[in-house]
Amino acid sequence: MSMKVEALTNVIRLSTPITLADGTTLEEVKVREPLVKDFRRAAQLEKTSEAREIVIIATCCGLAVEDLDLFTWKDYRKISVFLFGEDDSE
Repeated sequence: MSMKVEALTNVIRLSTPITLADGTTLEEVKVREPLVKDFRRAAQLEKTSEAREIVIIATCCGLAVEDLDLFTWKDYRKISVFLFGEDDSE
């Protein structure tokens, strides 16, 4: 039996606004918690863990992978920490 899951969402304010290809300026991003299907899709699309992470972040933000290239590292990390938790290796 399949049930609809309401994923946790968070609005993250960007320290540096970005302008998307369509001219839209983003000052904040609504990010939803990743689902297992997001990880499965990313694993089908990409070979490296870094590329899979980018696909998952883009999906959970409702953005294109190319849009993430415009984010500062600081903003990317804020979103990454919300989605995946802290990385102990840093």
